[in-house]
Amino acid sequence: MRITCLIQSLAAGGAERQMCLLALLLKNAGNDVQLIRYYDNDFFKPLIDGKIPLVTVKWTNVFQRVAVVRKAIRESEPDIVIAYHETASLHAELAGFPRRKFGLIVSERNYDKYRKGFQFICRFILKTIFYRFSDVIVCNSYSQERFLKRKAPWLKSKLITIINCVDLEMYKPVIRNGPSDDKLRLLVLGRFAEQKNGMGLLEAISLMKKTHPDIHVQVDWYGKDFIEDRSPNSLKKSQLSNEINKRSLHNVFRLHEPSKEVVSLLQETDALCLPSFYEGCANVICEAMACGKPVLASRVGDNAMLVEEGVNGLLFSPHDPNDIARAIVAFYFLSSEKKIEFGKNSRCRAESLFSDTQFLDNYLAIINNRLEWLNNK
Repeated sequence: MRITCLIQSLAAGGAERQMCLLALLLKNAGNDVQLIRYYDNDFFKPLIDGKIPLVTVKWTNVFQRVAVVRKAIRESEPDIVIAYHETASLHAELAGFPRRKFGLIVSERNYDKYRKGFQFICRFILKTIFYRFSDVIVCNSYSQERFLKRKAPWLKSKLITIINCVDLEMYKPVIRNGPSDDKLRLLVLGRFAEQKNGMGLLEAISLMKKTHPDIHVQVDWYGKDFIEDRSPNSLKKSQLSNEINKRSLHNVFRLHEPSKEVVSLLQETDALCLPSFYEGCANVICEAMACGKPVLASRVGDNAMLVEEGVNGLLFSPHDPNDIARAIVAFYFLSSEKKIEFGKNSRCRAESLFSDTQFLDNYLAIINNRLEWLNNK
């Protein structure tokens, strides 16, 4: 079976990692797979180098991009096209006009309940109109599926949820020879955008330093700068850095470039923290759980399904820095035994939820159904 995967780029992001994993799984299952992108960014390229053919489409304006992506898809002569991200999905839908000969699976990657404004409404209307020209819309979270069923009920028959998978052999717990001090080390993995709520987390840490000055916390945030993030709601890394310096917290709240050593970062931290205003199925939470780590996360999207309060982590409101601080303080004062129990529970839940076999089987079921339908047309 010839399968073409389409995505904007291979930048540092959850969707990009999931696309690479899906392409490799489909290839290992005996399919002829290639990946097309239309922005140059090689962060995750090493994952597929020498394994999956990569086509990078060149263009100078948006109209030309539509044409060259369409040409690249059609020249690949696919049986199935799988597109991640709403813009890539639109390109794949346009490539099917006037008569599509391939099955088309598009995707929804983020639970965007809190996004508002005229621009967002127009984009939402546009994408849901064009989604009619796809065969299946795969949501990576149950929250996004419910959201779309409410806001675009005409798409109900096309919607299905497949949550993220994790390489459970790569992302696994290790025995730590951790430091003997009582510092709580929190890890944040995510781009510097308003969605990720960096200012809220910084305010929470500032509050903690005032109310619990004896608590030693260190936050390390690894993410890409706004220059690489083309979304209009980006939070400049420099803004967050300036606020950190104003509050004299540069030794407490540290910002870093994206790292390819995600596994070791997760294995060495005490807990993952994700204070986002909205999420779908957050890839970093899945990976942290696979590494046997407790998770402190906002009560949004599918986070409450992944992180059970008091079992493998703690939840908080992203809109209330006091509540974020409360969760961090509560975790700090848990016994070592309880924190270890949280970690073990995370790994157990990861093994039951994030299997790559289950992930692949779900996609193959959709693909086989679409091919059968197309062959009978």
